Amino acid sequence: MKERFPTKLKEAFMKIRLGKVEEGIKIMNEVKGLEAKKAIAMAELAYFQHDWAKGLELSCSFLPSTEACHYSNIYDEHFAMIILASYHTDAWDKTEKFLKDLLKGLQKLKKDDQPEQRMFQIKQKLSWIKNKAATMKAYKEKPKPRTKGKSIEEIVKQQEEYKPKLNNKPIEKADYILYFLNLYGKTEDFIKVYENAGEGVDYLNHERAAHEYMALGDIKGAQKTLLICAKNWWPVEHMQVEPVALMTENTLLPALTKDICLKIIKTPKGQTSI
Repeated sequence: MKERFPTKLKEAFMKIRLGKVEEGIKIMNEVKGLEAKKAIAMAELAYFQHDWAKGLELSCSFLPSTEACHYSNIYDEHFAMIILASYHTDAWDKTEKFLKDLLKGLQKLKKDDQPEQRMFQIKQKLSWIKNKAATMKAYKEKPKPRTKGKSIEEIVKQQEEYKPKLNNKPIEKADYILYFLNLYGKTEDFIKVYENAGEGVDYLNHERAAHEYMALGDIKGAQKTLLICAKNWWPVEHMQVEPVALMTENTLLPALTKDICLKIIKTPKGQTSI
């Protein structure tokens, strides 16, 4: 039987997403039980407050649960975050033990009951810890801009041939061009089209733009775009309160300073429709 999600807890998470953190936490604490779901929200807040130790503890408190959330992407994000938190707190040994114990427990289940995606994530993260020198290096690597590729004119010609109806839909046309520039075009051309298109483009194109700014070494441009990302971000489950997926992108980490993360916390975000 599907667990009922209390209206009051939905309200609490909504308040936090709107940037009303203290009010949301107060309402959340008035709801009894559902500690794993609360831990997801509080872990996400901790990560954006750069409280890595607290985030690590909270993520590890719910990751063993099979019912904390319905969508695997939440587990995936938090598995990635405990590695980042271990990097910041030098908690590699503690996290390795946690993951090994969790994997052993899942392997005891009947074959048909074993959650393949979660087990894959655990094994992958154990490999990241085993090769932590490479993992730490990956966190510090700087992206490079693409200087070769299709021109804006070539992609516009492609759009006019295959999607001519987009000529009367400027935002959708921009999304189309940005999508293909990201795949086949040059970094500077992507930014040129993005800046001309405005904030109405698809969320993913805002996120792509943040990556492109980082490739150009424009950290302020990336930070401005990340704040736009926050405004346009939507959760898939009620307990998601911050766009944690951004923190799982190594390219974006230098731009996600504590100051920017605190601004993201205060930025009103989208509300889940489920």
